[in-house]
Amino acid sequence: MPPRADSSVRAPARRAAWLWRWHRRAGVVACVLLLMLAVTGLALNHSEDLRLDERAVGWDWPYALYGPSATGAWKGFEVGDTWLLQGGEGRIFLGTRELGGCEGVITGVASVQQMILVACERELLLLTPDGERIDALGAATGLPVPVGGLAVLGDEALVLAGGLWQRFDADAMALSPAGGEAPQKIRPGTPPQALLEELGRAAGWLHWERFLLDLHSGRLFGSAGVLVVDVGGVLSLLLALSGVLMWGLRRRPR
Repeated sequence: MPPRADSSVRAPARRAAWLWRWHRRAGVVACVLLLMLAVTGLALNHSEDLRLDERAVGWDWPYALYGPSATGAWKGFEVGDTWLLQGGEGRIFLGTRELGGCEGVITGVASVQQMILVACERELLLLTPDGERIDALGAATGLPVPVGGLAVLGDEALVLAGGLWQRFDADAMALSPAGGEAPQKIRPGTPPQALLEELGRAAGWLHWERFLLDLHSGRLFGSAGVLVVDVGGVLSLLLALSGVLMWGLRRRPR
């Protein structure tokens, strides 16, 4: 009858077998995440050579993951059948066409004599229906600042400039005092989701370097994504430790 194995010899083998089972399960869970981290990490390591910070993402689905809020606080005013919007960087758009910028935050937009009047904090812009700039009025040319908003009263456009409501003369690009009660200011609206997504692509705010960084860190999916990446890091640490332990436990004593 063969001698029974010593329990002190069998115990390390049992522990190694238990570790191997959990090592294998953790490896399956971490495999996809580690592959993603490896690919994005390699790409980001060569970001300058690949010019990832200059190349805008051309696919549609990444913009949907970010949502409209990621482009900045879009502020929009409806003008006829389109929208005039201003992004977080101060750039203004008529629909998806970029018009440049204006001095300060947009406080109102109104249609005046088949033209578009845009009120910014320190500037008034007069545009064609297509967004071409006709003229501008600023503090240097006599505009009382700050400009707090616009209103339309009949056929007239009123400007809240320097704390007072004043009539706007589009032909002379001048203001004159307006009497009577204070009118109702034009308020910003909520642009359509489809326009915001298209604006995000047109504005070019999402480049490959930012996308890969957010994917690599998990921020692309919010706090849950960051947590998943953290779990992947812990699993990687456990895989390394369990591998070393199994190697030590399976070594036969001399």
